[in-house]
Order: sequence, then C-alpha cells, then structure tokens
Amino acid sequence: MNTRQTRILVLSDMPVEARQIVSLLADDFPQVSCSSDEGHFAADFDAQRPEVLLLAFRHIEHAERHALVLYRHSRRARSERHHSIVLCDKDNLRQAFELCRKECFDDYVLYWPLVYDSSRLHMSILLAARMLALGRERVAASEMLAHARVLGSLGEMLDAGLGAGKEHIDALGDSLQAARAAGDALATGLEFASEFATEFELDLDGVPSGLAPAAADSLAPSPPAAPPAPVEPA
Repeated sequence: MNTRQTRILVLSDMPVEARQIVSLLADDFPQVSCSSDEGHFAADFDAQRPEVLLLAFRHIEHAERHALVLYRHSRRARSERHHSIVLCDKDNLRQAFELCRKECFDDYVLYWPLVYDSSRLHMSILLAARMLALGRERVAASEMLAHARVLGSLGEMLDAGLGAGKEHIDALGDSLQAARAAGDALATGLEFASEFATEFELDLDGVPSGLAPAAADSLAPSPPAAPPAPVEPA
C-alpha cells in the first residue's frame, strides 16, 4: 500500500490556512489540494474524488453545516468511500467527539490555534489510508468469494446438463436400436411375403402353378350328365 498516493481534499472557509495545511502535508502526501469557495465544494469533491476529506473551518458548526451541504449536492460524496477528518480547537474537543460518534465525521484532530502535535494530522491520514485499503481488500476478497460461488453454481449446472444430455443420448440410442430392429423385422416379413407370393403365383389358366396335376384335374369342371334314354312302348 502506497499511502503517498492517497488523494486528499481540504475544505475550508479560510483560504490562507487551507494553503498552509496543503504545504504542511505536501511532503508526505503529494496529492493534496484545497477548496475554499463554498459554492464549488461539491464540484471540487466530484472532480478530485478524495479518499481523505479534511474540514478546516473557523467554527466546528460551520464544518458540520458544509459537510451536510456537500453530501446533499455532490454526485460522489455519498457513494464513494472516503474518510472525513474535522480540525478543531481545544474548546471544541468534546463537540468534535460527539459529531464523530454520531458519524457526521470519521475522526477529529486538535489543530487550532496552534499545532501542538505536528505529526498528529499525518498520523490520522495514514490511519485513514490504511483503513480504506483494508476495506478495499475485504471488498475484493468478498467479490472473489462471490465469483467463486457463481463458478461453483455454474459447474453444478454444467454437470447436471451433461448428465441430462447423456441420458438423452442414451435414450436416443435405444430408440435408434429399436427402430433398427423394427426395420430388420419388417424386411424379413417382406422377404417372406415375397417368397410366399411367388410360390403360390397363379398361372394363365387360373390354376396355381404349385399344385400337382391330379389336383389340377380335380379342380376342372365335370362334363354335363347324359340325358336319360327314351322308354319304348310295350
């Protein structure tokens, strides 16, 4: 993880102090910029897409109000993961803590009117960058796990499809074998019928050619009977 690549945006209603904060952080975090025109806070956030948002305002109430306006008007502030840090003075430590506990901000750093601990702000940004990186790793791992589950489901579907396909092929093979057997039986029947028809084929006289002559004679019509002889008178 390269924390130097962390994108930082300073929102402030104090242009001079905002530039001082940028200078203070620039050595360790080159990608730091500031926005001191409240009319452009949302646009600057969308353009910079910061991972760490520093709110440096004269009063902590101003920081809270501008944060709410930012999240209402920015296209990215509510959807893109980032870490917000509010700068406060020693008189507002408790209020800053309460705002962080209510999740208005993620962290607070004692900064005004003097920087008592010049490394404290750097440390807070480092921790924020680590938390964001850890969150991205968890999301990536979760996505990989979900992808593996999808692949497993596809594998099961493929196995089921292959099994169904094998059953279909086996059934088709059985059908083809049955059709082949039926064709063979039909061919045998036709051959037998042909031989039977040839054996009993009728000749031109209407006598079956396969019958014996005696049988043929017996089938011939009998000659008409002779008329009775006349009776002579006595």
